[in-house]
Amino acid sequence: MASFSYTKMREFVNADPELTKLREAKNAAYRKIDALKKAAQEMLNKQHSLYITQELVKHKMHSFDGYTEEEDQIIEQVSGYCSECWSYEWSSSAEVLLEGMLGQSLILADIAHKIEECNKDSDDMRQCIEKMEKTLEDQYKKQVTQELEKAKQRQKELQKQQEKQDV
Repeated sequence: MASFSYTKMREFVNADPELTKLREAKNAAYRKIDALKKAAQEMLNKQHSLYITQELVKHKMHSFDGYTEEEDQIIEQVSGYCSECWSYEWSSSAEVLLEGMLGQSLILADIAHKIEECNKDSDDMRQCIEKMEKTLEDQYKKQVTQELEKAKQRQKELQKQQEKQDV
């Protein structure tokens, strides 16, 4: 006579190929989220480095202000640029760094959007998995219940036959 077993029910549920594929897809989505988060962290680190560099450049931009004409001539003789040229170069560098930071921000926004999509997809898959598991469990319970009922019916029939033979 068949009996109900939670272990067998789990085996029945886990043996479903569609459920297995869905679980694998959900796990792949989680791995993708992890990879995207790692990429976002790297972008944040780069953006932070650009910010620090921009702050240093801003400091340097103003370090050539207020030189006398004599000091300016010495700077030009040593470096080939006057203090105004140096200020312009540092200012241009600050602009390039700002553009780089803005570009990094766009990349981060794209990564955040992809993470959000993956989270939504994995949540949808999780809900589908839960529904499939519940459906398969119900199917297993129904199947076992029917088998138990059939076994009880057969046993009653055997008892009746036995009683007829005994009489």
